[in-house]
Amino acid sequence: MKPSGIRAVAIGSAIAVALGGFGIFSYFMLRSPSQSSVASPSSTPDEVADAVSALGRLEPEGGVMKIAAPSSGFGSARVERLLVKEGSIVKPKQPIAVMDNFDSLYATALQAEAQVREARSRLSQVQSGAKTGDV
Repeated sequence: MKPSGIRAVAIGSAIAVALGGFGIFSYFMLRSPSQSSVASPSSTPDEVADAVSALGRLEPEGGVMKIAAPSSGFGSARVERLLVKEGSIVKPKQPIAVMDNFDSLYATALQAEAQVREARSRLSQVQSGAKTGDV
């Protein structure tokens, strides 16, 4: 045989082996699963497994949220104390940390509430008929 004829036979044989391998692979992958390879549920709906183990990653339904201290005109704030641990379940409106400027901001809020009470008192006096100079 000529070298080109040997090459043609080798290429033809390689193609035949590849097609045969692909056919066997397809047969086993695409055939209908037999009864022995399909696991049937052995528990009734009333039974609950004690534990489940799996590999993977779980993320909250709404995604992971990044949080930061509120930026305001009250200067920089740092976390003084954390009230939750990493990975804890947090409910809406639940405090998660105490900032180092909490005391000064709390005092400012109390002062503002007192000013509002005083202004409401003066407003009710004016509405009841008192003159502005009497208030």
